[in-house]
Amino acid sequence: MRNFNSWVPTILRSAIITSTLLVGASMGLTYAQELASHPRTIIVMDGSGSMWGQIGGVPKLQIARETVGEVLSNVPTNMELGLLSYGHRRKGDCGDIELVVPPAPGTSSQILDAVNTMRFLGKTPLSEAVRQAAISLRFTEDQANMVLITDGLETCSADPCALGNELEAAGLDFTVHVVGFGLSEDEGKQVSCLAENTGGLYLQASDAEGLADALTQTILVAQNEPVPMGVVSFRLNINYEDGTSRPTEVALSATNLENGEVIDLGKLVGAEQVVNGLAVEFIPGPWRFNAVGPVASGNVEVVIDAQTRQVDVPFGAAAEQFSLMNLGPYQLGQDMMFVLRNNAPLQDNATYSVNLFPAGATDYDQRIDFTYKFGNEEDGYSSHGLSSPQTAGDYEVIIMQGGYDLNDALARFPVSYVGAAVPQWEGPTAVQPGERFEFKVFGQVYRLNRLWLENDGIETDDIWLDNLFDVSGFHLTAPNELGTYNVWLGYKDLNGDRQRTIIGKINVGADVSQDAPLAVSGLENVSVRVPKVYTGLMVQWSGVPIDVDVPADVWAPDDITDQPISVELEPGVWEITGDAGDNVFFARVEVIAGEKNNFIIAYSASASPAGPDAPEVGEEFDGFICNAKVACQIEHAQTGVAFTLPPGWRAETPYFYQTAGGALYGDPTITFYGPETGDEPIVLNPIRWMIANSICTQTRIGAICRYDPVPDSVLQVYEMLAQNITHNGVGGHNSLMSNNINDLLVQASQ
Repeated sequence: MRNFNSWVPTILRSAIITSTLLVGASMGLTYAQELASHPRTIIVMDGSGSMWGQIGGVPKLQIARETVGEVLSNVPTNMELGLLSYGHRRKGDCGDIELVVPPAPGTSSQILDAVNTMRFLGKTPLSEAVRQAAISLRFTEDQANMVLITDGLETCSADPCALGNELEAAGLDFTVHVVGFGLSEDEGKQVSCLAENTGGLYLQASDAEGLADALTQTILVAQNEPVPMGVVSFRLNINYEDGTSRPTEVALSATNLENGEVIDLGKLVGAEQVVNGLAVEFIPGPWRFNAVGPVASGNVEVVIDAQTRQVDVPFGAAAEQFSLMNLGPYQLGQDMMFVLRNNAPLQDNATYSVNLFPAGATDYDQRIDFTYKFGNEEDGYSSHGLSSPQTAGDYEVIIMQGGYDLNDALARFPVSYVGAAVPQWEGPTAVQPGERFEFKVFGQVYRLNRLWLENDGIETDDIWLDNLFDVSGFHLTAPNELGTYNVWLGYKDLNGDRQRTIIGKINVGADVSQDAPLAVSGLENVSVRVPKVYTGLMVQWSGVPIDVDVPADVWAPDDITDQPISVELEPGVWEITGDAGDNVFFARVEVIAGEKNNFIIAYSASASPAGPDAPEVGEEFDGFICNAKVACQIEHAQTGVAFTLPPGWRAETPYFYQTAGGALYGDPTITFYGPETGDEPIVLNPIRWMIANSICTQTRIGAICRYDPVPDSVLQVYEMLAQNITHNGVGGHNSLMSNNINDLLVQASQ
């Protein structure tokens, strides 16, 4: 027999779990050493005229004859096998049904002779043929199986689905397997219910090899494999949590909680399979069933017993995370383009609305305008045109997924409108010839505004902003000729008159002179401070540029302050030093255009006269706290970590674990505390962790761990962090893999 995994489709491997090819092998079940007799089986053969149709230039009836002969040559002599056919004697007669070979042992040669001499003429009364075949099998008295081979749908005004329910209710142990020979996917759905309603298989066969596999599985494998004793039949269903849309596919697995064995149940693919779930059979006992989709997952632990008929697996997606490219000001009285980014993959079948409201809106009826964003769009940026409000002031762009309660908003972004917005440019001050670079436009952000470059009166072609936008933002390609270029924006004013204005300058060329002009808004607002535990120290700050895009002066303000300090710096890498006498703070940071450049400068034991035993200056929490009503987007430049912090949660400052030899692991460590975590936090890449009662999940940047059990609210945050926390590779060196985490857990427990 062929290797099972190599030729049975994934979803079918799950469906025939009763054969123990998956469950039995994994669980070590007790089976009858051999079957006392094979189930009585009958082949129902389509003899209708449509069998003259061709596949690959060969009539389907010829393929069927040759394939049936190949399969029958392997049928055991003691197997009771029969043949019933329909449509093989008369045209247009729904009563043309004949039991050609009654079920009996050793009938393979008779069946093959009958198939080889069949005429293919008539209609397709497949429902009545199945009914008569069931009667001939004495299906109400003994175990019986039927294999229906059909290349067409019912043509005699009968309902195969209803018949399947009827036979299942009346039969003792009766199963119908259906082989759709050359049927389309839609046609297959109309006859597959006959198999599903009797616990059988529907197999699609599109050629000779597919037909051979299907007949082998239904006549030989499904009949002759040992059957596990004492199994329970039930259905696994996907139970969607609030805010979770139906996915395109779900991977299912089961874990035996007594011995830890894991069984892969395959995937549900497409709406029909995901909605209908999966029929399975398992031995009684404690099990965990897992469902994992592209952006959602869930699991449930149950004890399977003889009364189990259905298991619902909870299925929930992490909270969607968005950011808005710029917050204004926008020009009052004109339509503007709001550029939204989803920071993690969205649910495939989800629909989101992008809405403009007055600031602080509490009622959905206050909505000014809206557009839609769909989960099946490509990840990244998307543009949304919104009409202008009537008055200048503060507003909010609110993201929602269904419903009308603004308390359920996924994100709220403050934006502003002014009566006379000044167009501005934010981008690099110098680029290489032909380089594609990212930029932003403020004040006048409409899709039909035009952008072009000009050098000594020679202009490049103008391009609509809409055509400069893709899923990763706004991009422009630099000219090949060296020189300093004006960046021009063309737009219409409130009177509809065309305006053009220079919004920036950019130098194209490898060599940038000291006197090269800076672009408007080319400097980035930067904030630096010491860790909160050092609040109160008087610090003198300075900064040295390492590899900024243009020559930059050392930053050395005269002020000495105990407050966070703000400065405008060129994008690039800077070494920032804070001198507080005995205590010195130092970090190398990267100032990134268009990002929130807020840096916490760490204490430097090597540079501080106080050394590693610096005095404690307070117990205030050192890290990030989300005091907003909506989730906070956190980005920590020193370690390259980005994550979402729910309201009321806090995160300690990320750091890299250093080994005794001085090496840094490539994945950072972060500890998260919430209102309900108490002294049992969530930890990314834990160094000291109670190994008892803990659960860890491998993420893209190491293991994230929690205690077990935890409140549902903590579990939801844990799953969200596991999905959306990212690291750009700054800071560490070696990768902290799952085996490193396990070693650390063991060490911490000793």
